[in-house]
Amino acid sequence: MFYGYGALGDCCAGSAGCTLAERLCEDSDLRVLLIESGGHGQSVFIRIPAGNGILIGNPKYDQGADIRTPGRLHGGTIYYPRGSGLGGSSLLNGMSTFTATGQTAVIKVPTDLMPGYAGSRRP
Repeated sequence: MFYGYGALGDCCAGSAGCTLAERLCEDSDLRVLLIESGGHGQSVFIRIPAGNGILIGNPKYDQGADIRTPGRLHGGTIYYPRGSGLGGSSLLNGMSTFTATGQTAVIKVPTDLMPGYAGSRRP
C-alpha cells in the first residue's frame, strides 16, 4: 500500500500529529500513515479528572525523562512526562484546562507561515 505521508515514532499520534494527519487527508488523493509507540490509551484513569497521577511514571503510558537544565535547578532534575499511545501527551493531562489571561504574552505568527491565521487576540 502506498502512503503520501508517514509519521513513525514517539508522540506522532498526539493532538498535533492527528490534527496534521486529518488536514493532510482532506486531499482525497493522499493516504497518511501514523505509527505511534505505545497502546490505544484505553485506561480508565485517562477519563478521570486528575487520573494522570496514576498514569505518570507508568511506562505503559509515560515515556518521560528526568531533565537537567545546566545552570538551573541548583544541579537537580525535573521529571518531564511524555505520553505514550494514541493521543500522545494528551493522555496525561488529567483533563486539565488552562485559560490565558490579559497578562499572558501575545505571540505573533507571520501570516505567510500560517495562511488563514487571523493573528493573536487577547480575551
